[in-house]
Order: sequence, then structure tokens, then C-alpha cells
Amino acid sequence: MNKLLSKANILIRQNRPLDNPDEIITVFRRNNFLQLTFHSNGCRYSAAGSCTMCNYGIGKIAKLQDILSELETICQSKDFKECDMILLGASGSFLDDQEIPADYQHKIMERIAKSHMQEIHIETHYKSITNQKLHNIRKIFQNQTITIEMGLETVTEEFQENILNKKIPLSELNSVIKQIHTEKMLTALNVLVGIPFLSEKEQLAEALKTLRWALNNNADYVVLFPINIQPYSLFEWWHKNNYITEPSLWMLVYLLSELSDDEMRHVCFAWYGNRCITYSNERKTQTPQACSVCRPQLIKFFQKFSSDFNIETRKTYLKQFLQTNFECDCFDKLKNKIKKDTDNFPDLKRGNLAVKEWMDKYAIDGCN
Repeated sequence: MNKLLSKANILIRQNRPLDNPDEIITVFRRNNFLQLTFHSNGCRYSAAGSCTMCNYGIGKIAKLQDILSELETICQSKDFKECDMILLGASGSFLDDQEIPADYQHKIMERIAKSHMQEIHIETHYKSITNQKLHNIRKIFQNQTITIEMGLETVTEEFQENILNKKIPLSELNSVIKQIHTEKMLTALNVLVGIPFLSEKEQLAEALKTLRWALNNNADYVVLFPINIQPYSLFEWWHKNNYITEPSLWMLVYLLSELSDDEMRHVCFAWYGNRCITYSNERKTQTPQACSVCRPQLIKFFQKFSSDFNIETRKTYLKQFLQTNFECDCFDKLKNKIKKDTDNFPDLKRGNLAVKEWMDKYAIDGCN
């Protein structure tokens, strides 16, 4: 990892408030999809200073009996009963025993296996996956469709190191995909859209390149994550000091228009302005850019698009949306930027130099 960015990340996160101890499980619903995030003592990679873009909280994991009691309440809820897909996640990785103990994982999955849910998604870091864990999961969910969701973010090593500070060796990830498929499970890889310090044209090209690597290496689905500026992250510091901005939410629409039919049938979206982490009015998620006119329609489109994987239906949704007359010029501005942009190598040094100057000043007077 990039040692400078790791140190900066750790400093920024040291003042991050702990999660509310009364919040054992966070529930998020979209259409017929339900996500359960189990609060924990935090992601091990976050603690080490990795992932400049990320902050899914840190707290203390509850006692198993309290977790199962809360889970039972959720299983009896209207939202749970109306959904047929569920994602099990954590502050970092659901399958990381350091974060969610193995016996906790087992009991949680056993309870979900007894429910009506037929599609089970588990979000975790690729390094937390072992053959034994996969075998255990398949043993619990014998008749359900299981998808293991992992972060890829970008295939470019220099961007991994000098922007995201998240190293993902592609050969290792490819081996894990094969492991998962051996147990008759599916894989989903997360891809970032709008990586900072790149131009709009470069952001689009990088997302397409990463998406295509994922599909060419047999990922079953690609989850497109437009960059959100999360509180208590290095991205937030860069944003606050005017080194980066949020990408346009229209970037996702532009990207869709560049996909083949086969590619389009395998994509879905997350964090497209429909979610927010809030510590205070000053410290909360800065979502991708869109004006008050087009944002509601964009969010509605992404929700509708994600609810149906039929390719002809998706193509119809996209065509109709692109033919809509919007009373704003947000999409036109993005298209003009991409069209006028020249192929320049991204200026990665600027962000790192800014962090170094801040770190040097911090060492002198403790500013933050």
C-alpha cells in the first residue's frame, strides 16, 4: 500500500465517532432487495489505512444473542417479507472472522436459510474467502442462489496504489472467482465510476476497462459504484480542500450507452444518490452531482433499471430515458466535457503532494 496515504487515512479516521451501540443491524431496502449491515469493530483494512474512498463505520459488535434477537425482529418485518433477495454485509467484510466471528456468521446464515429468501448475497473482501468458508455457506444454503460480492474498484495498479490505496492483484481475484464458481455460486464485482484526479473521459474509460475485465474473467455481475465523498475519508479531505469533486451522476447513464447488450444484462448499481452516511450536517456523504431537476428522475431510472435484468426491457428503459426532455443541461455538460477532453496522463502526484504537505504541517502543529 501507499504508506503516505495509509498514514493520512489513519489520522483522518482517528476522530471518527463510533457507531451508535443501539444500532446492531442497519436495514436498507431497494425494490425487492434487502441489505442487512451488521455493525462491528470495523474493517481491518480501514484500521490499516487502506481505501481512501471508504467509511462504513466502526463500533463494537453486539453479543450473539442480541444480534439474533434483532435479526428475528427484522425477519418478522413487512420489508423482509416483501423481499426475495437479501445481502449480508458488515462494516467491512461479513466473512472476516476478526470482524464477524465465525460462529456469528454461521448462526446468522442459518436463520436466513430458514426464511423464504431465495437469493442470498454476501459482501466481503476477497481475502476473507476460503474453500472451507464457501463449503460451509453452500451447506447452509443448499437450495438458494448465492452471490459473493467483492470489491475490484479498478484494474489499473497505479490508481489502486496512488488514489484508492487498495491493492487488488488481478491474478488472485481471478483465482477466487474460480473458487466461488466451483461451489456453484455466483460472483459480483464492484467497480468505481468517477475516480478522482482523472478527467471525465478517463473516468469513463477506466470504468469500462474494469467492467470488461470483470466480465471477461467470468464475474457474473458487475455493481457500478459512482464515487461518493464519504465522511472521515481521505476523499473528504481532498474534496474539502478543492482537489477533487463529485462525479456527475449522468456518468452512469453515459456508461450504459457504451455497453453491448451482453454487458448491459450483467450490470447493476449501488450508491447512486439513494443513500447517505450522516454524522452531522457538516459531515455526511456528498453524493454524485445532479441538479434538483434531473436528480429525482435519475434515481427513479436507476431503481427501475435495476429491478429487471431482461435485456430488451433494459434497452427500452434506457432509450426512453435518453429521449426524455430534461429542463436542465447537466447531461449536455458532461457529454461536452468528454468530447472536448484530450488523452492526457492523469495527474496523480497532485493529490499525494497535497497530503504530504498536510502531513508535514500536522507533524509540526497538529492541525487537521
